[in-house]
Amino acid sequence: MKSGLVSRGISFGPVMVASGALNNFGEGYPSHNFIKMLMRGRFDFTGATLVSKTATLASRIGNLPLDEDYQPTEMFPKCIYVNPFKGIAVNAVSLSNPGIKTLLNQRRWQNLDQNHWISFMAADGNTLQLRLDETEGFAQILKKHKWDFKAIFGVQLNISCPNTDHDPSELAREALEQGRILRTILGDVPLDLKINAMTPIVAVKEIERNNIFDSLTCSNTIPWGKMPEQIDWRKLFGSDVSPLRKRGFQQDGGLSGWPLLPIVESWVKEARSAGIKMPITAGGGILYPDDVDRLYHADVNAIAIGSVSFLKPWNVQPIIQRAQKLFGR
Repeated sequence: MKSGLVSRGISFGPVMVASGALNNFGEGYPSHNFIKMLMRGRFDFTGATLVSKTATLASRIGNLPLDEDYQPTEMFPKCIYVNPFKGIAVNAVSLSNPGIKTLLNQRRWQNLDQNHWISFMAADGNTLQLRLDETEGFAQILKKHKWDFKAIFGVQLNISCPNTDHDPSELAREALEQGRILRTILGDVPLDLKINAMTPIVAVKEIERNNIFDSLTCSNTIPWGKMPEQIDWRKLFGSDVSPLRKRGFQQDGGLSGWPLLPIVESWVKEARSAGIKMPITAGGGILYPDDVDRLYHADVNAIAIGSVSFLKPWNVQPIIQRAQKLFGR
């Protein structure tokens, strides 16, 4: 029986809180206080492992205005379209954050008493070399704080396939080169690679063969308009135009919610059939406790929950409890 995600001999449990769902340090968002009062213990992430909001090397304004405490200044951010009745959302937050150095100087990650993941993306460079330079800069800063952490932390490298025509060898090469930098500088820190379900299996096989990453997380959001053979965008949104475009944003955003679940489930099954053995955390569209069963039987090592926090918040704790039961915790 699988007992959850184990990376380099370290247990991270059967449930991850997807990056961004609880903000940077697990503090959540202002709206969460109101939801907690209404949900009577059901909107409770106890038993799940924190994955931080994705950080970058330098600060990024992005599309989500933040206050001095790195909380959204908008109660209902315009860059996040949510339709709880349909169980779907589209976001183009664009990695708004104050940068890794500022975040580490808060010492809030260092003082966490439970194992957790710090999510990172090299997002500002428009060439591979610049993104590798960003990765090195991030790793060097994190290394200075490595021994200050009370609990064990891992690094989740957030890298997504931008389109279905992406060259698998190039995707694998970039992930591996960033991974080698992180491994060389950070040593035995657990490394997780976050992708989306558009990532070719052949690329993941090459990544696994090099034995740099300890685990894999699938899925990030699906970019607007992609995978039309599996996602009926017009039926979901009544238009071929992203709701974020209608709000004046220049990005279409990425889809979260129930349509991702069968896609991720199929991706995991294909990965396992192709012989991929590395631990996999799978998430995307887990809105009900029974959804956990689908991924468990697809042979994942853990699940990740994120959009349920604002689409079906009353199901957060029941989902965690279901996962703990299935994974024998």
